[in-house]
Amino acid sequence: MRRSVRIACRAVVAGFALFLGAPAEAQTATAGQIIISEFRVRGPAGAEDEFIELYNNSGADHTVVAASGTGYGVAASDGTTRCSIPNGTVIPNRGHYLCVNSDAYSLGSYPAGNGTTATGNATYTTDIPDNAGIAIFNNNTGGGSY
Repeated sequence: MRRSVRIACRAVVAGFALFLGAPAEAQTATAGQIIISEFRVRGPAGAEDEFIELYNNSGADHTVVAASGTGYGVAASDGTTRCSIPNGTVIPNRGHYLCVNSDAYSLGSYPAGNGTTATGNATYTTDIPDNAGIAIFNNNTGGGSY
């Protein structure tokens, strides 16, 4: 059951892939280039033991340049931004960007390759409900922009 839920979640996330573009003079990413590769909305430490991992699948380094606001936004289906990726952030080719709930994230000491650990690049404190969706947007202004 757990495997089928993970596959279903990834399929839903893939279905919500958005155009991550910016004005013509900025670098753009198309659907499927910056993706939500993994997430958890509840872990052994409780409801706030959660993370959202983004992956650069574009084939090149990606510099964040939002269409509006100060960066890309990662939001739950309640419309609340959980994590912002600031303009100017470079997500390396085949690299990850990790957003974690700082209230209870329990994986920060786990190995993450090359002598690093799974510490977050950005944090948030608002719990993502167990039945919520998650999406990435080309802005972090929220509201009607989401």
